[in-house]
Amino acid sequence: MKLRGQASVPGLHTIRIGDSGLQAFSRTLGLVGTKTIPSRRRYLSTGIAELDRMLGGGVLEGDSLLVAGPSGTGKSALATQFIAEGLRNGERGIMAIFEERPDGYIQRANTLVST
Repeated sequence: MKLRGQASVPGLHTIRIGDSGLQAFSRTLGLVGTKTIPSRRRYLSTGIAELDRMLGGGVLEGDSLLVAGPSGTGKSALATQFIAEGLRNGERGIMAIFEERPDGYIQRANTLVST
């Protein structure tokens, strides 16, 4: 299901799975955008040194990252750590919490992340 307010581009799309992860090559059918991509993007730390090393320096600024897994595997803890690290570095962040009340999340987050 596509949820961005526009129809998807029909047909097959190429993907590459390699050591650096999954890379998708969407067919654009001649669509062009005016958005410019900086020639040098920076890496954002997750706040977990070993994970940053595994990711080649952190999460590339501007990229999307999906963290998936069953309950109790640390998805929320990882997302909280990532946002907290950004805040410590003076960056802005936003959390969209769907299955927990804000006060409960904040209490739990405070136990996960040291300031």
